[in-house]
Amino acid sequence: MSSTPFDLIRQKTILFLTTKEYSHAPSISDPYSEPANIASLPVQNKALAETLALAGADVRFSSWKFPAAASTRATLCRFDIILFLCCDGYVQHIEDFLRFLDQTLIPLQEVLPRLRVVNDPRAVRWNAAKEYLHDLQDARFRVCRTEFLQRAGCGLEGFKRAVEEFVAGGARTPVVLKPSVGASGDSVHLVRDPTAFTKEDLERMEAMLGLPGIVGSVMIQEFQATVKTVGEYSLVYVGGLFSHATVKRPKAGGAEWSVNDQYRGGVVEIGKEELPKGAMEVGERLCEWLRKKFGEGSVGYMRLDGVLAEDDGGFVIGEVELIEPEIWLAKDQQRVERFVKCLLEEGKPQAA
Repeated sequence: MSSTPFDLIRQKTILFLTTKEYSHAPSISDPYSEPANIASLPVQNKALAETLALAGADVRFSSWKFPAAASTRATLCRFDIILFLCCDGYVQHIEDFLRFLDQTLIPLQEVLPRLRVVNDPRAVRWNAAKEYLHDLQDARFRVCRTEFLQRAGCGLEGFKRAVEEFVAGGARTPVVLKPSVGASGDSVHLVRDPTAFTKEDLERMEAMLGLPGIVGSVMIQEFQATVKTVGEYSLVYVGGLFSHATVKRPKAGGAEWSVNDQYRGGVVEIGKEELPKGAMEVGERLCEWLRKKFGEGSVGYMRLDGVLAEDDGGFVIGEVELIEPEIWLAKDQQRVERFVKCLLEEGKPQAA
């Protein structure tokens, strides 16, 4: 009788990295006794962890800030697979997170080929700040037009001038402002008329300049009004292959433009035949580009977010998510099985 992916996964010790230590969470050193402990964790994608635990895998949780994990590689060497999918909130500690990748996880993977880190920490490092959009533009992907404003030494007048120059350069009005290191729509602001800043615009711009830390810039990005009328599409890939898709729409009524959960945006699953023309081709090309950049098997999961261009209805990349995006795996057992197969892939990714 042939083995199933779940038969093989129960032989593995799996670590889900988190950002916070939870008093009720299983520690890095002690196994939990009941899968219900996982359900109590305030992290996303935990349903995948429950499924793996119920299949018999030895599943643990710990913050990447856990002293043992931060100070020595020995603790992490105990695991077969390390995942970022429950690593919510890393953006609030971005400098420490990048240091963990650079000084602990990337060197560890280089000397320990058997360790499977999903996604590859080099890809995670690249994806942690949205300046990666420059690389996609250079590779001739169609990306929402974006400028990055360095916060260091930039005052409010300089910020206003940068927005005005962006509009003069051909962007549509309004424009979106957001930090290049961020998630879930935090600190995002829509300037509806860049030729006449409101008091709120100026206050939000000052707040962005004053965000703590030195990592990351401020993004000035053209706004596609189709996000209000059509929504934002998300294409999920597992093991380099298309898995499923959703469309996120703003709160009903049209007054709000953000599709994120905290603004009461809604998510509807759709079939690939309902995706805009060209979206699947973009996703396939992007998977191949990432494979060449980071190596075979380096990207086990990906969520590609995009919108329709106002001018021609083409698919425009908004973001590529490789760290801890919601990918809606638990809704379908076949998706979970595909993901388990991805986790069991052998071979250390090699840089292209």
